[in-house]
Amino acid sequence: MAEVVTLAKSDGVPALPPDFVMTETAREIHRSLDHMRNMTGFRMALISGAAGIGKSLAILEYMTGKSRCEFFNGAAEESNAMALAENLCFHLGLTNWQNASLLTRRTILVPALARYDFIVIDEAQNYT
Repeated sequence: MAEVVTLAKSDGVPALPPDFVMTETAREIHRSLDHMRNMTGFRMALISGAAGIGKSLAILEYMTGKSRCEFFNGAAEESNAMALAENLCFHLGLTNWQNASLLTRRTILVPALARYDFIVIDEAQNYT
């Protein structure tokens, strides 16, 4: 059985660490997020990659000052779509999702996610 991933609760975008450096990885993440942000409708970015290459810092730097954006950080060895839906429901403070099917959880999530234009999930490699 897959380990359940718990997303960290946030009060918006965390403060930017003072040691951010615009690496090639950061530049590519910013370029990709810019491209997605310029699209219309709801967007969700799943960011994955090797540990220690600057993904999280690049995302935090990018999201600083952006409104209607939400940042989630998945942290575990492995997970799946059901656990991701569960953790998003929990993170967004939703109710009535326990013991619900994946389809029901997705149905509950849609209106809750509508209050955001853009969601970024870091450490997406944990969702298999």
